[in-house]
Amino acid sequence: MGYKIKSTKGFLVISNAVIGSVSNKPLEYAFKVERKSRKEKDITLLSAVINENEENATADNSEKLKKFFI
Repeated sequence: MGYKIKSTKGFLVISNAVIGSVSNKPLEYAFKVERKSRKEKDITLLSAVINENEENATADNSEKLKKFFI
């Protein structure tokens, strides 16, 4: 199964993606990467949203995604 990538409203949206450590089902992930400020160039903010069947995914999946990035 392939995934689709598109950009919308500053987010990179990846549809039908499976991240095994988060969920074994294909989900939609939306990521936004921003520099915190000009003065703090070495700090980056990463925002992530998980959607499952057009609804926000469970808190458990959100915690798993947070651990995936740490």
